[in-house]
Amino acid sequence: MNLKTSTCCPYRGPNDTTKCVDVLSNHPPAVMEGIPKSIEKGLSRISSSEGEFGKTRDVYQRALEDGGCTHALECQKPEPKDQQKQNKKNKKKKKEDILWFNPPFNLAVKTKIGKRFLDLLDTHFPKGHKLHKLLNRQTVKISYCCTKNIRTTIQNHNAKVLNSVEPRTKLKRCSC
Repeated sequence: MNLKTSTCCPYRGPNDTTKCVDVLSNHPPAVMEGIPKSIEKGLSRISSSEGEFGKTRDVYQRALEDGGCTHALECQKPEPKDQQKQNKKNKKKKKEDILWFNPPFNLAVKTKIGKRFLDLLDTHFPKGHKLHKLLNRQTVKISYCCTKNIRTTIQNHNAKVLNSVEPRTKLKRCSC
């Protein structure tokens, strides 16, 4: 934030390199589609004007292009406060009890795990079943989770094992 000019824009360190997730990475399609949109929205919110947005856009646009994305970043105008309040009033929904099934996503898996799971629900909990009210397609939703890559998993395990070695401590005598 620049107090002299009353402007604000995203801060970047002097030796900062911006990287973006590669399009060919092992993420669900919905996540990959959301990355450019979330970058665009974040930059628009942080930037005080379209000019400030334009100054930082090139760096993030280059990072997206290096990752293989073709989305062009554009400044989004924020909604007026009155419109935001109106939207919140209209979005009141009844809270439903939903169970989530979160299988790990992997591009190498060819089986449609989500479809198979829902088919199992339909097979084992048909309309006449006593648990159908709790376990059906309206109460059970599927959302794939992203997993860490194997290198990160191994590094975390090694750090945990190396840090768990405790130094020898003096034995205390029992006062019995």
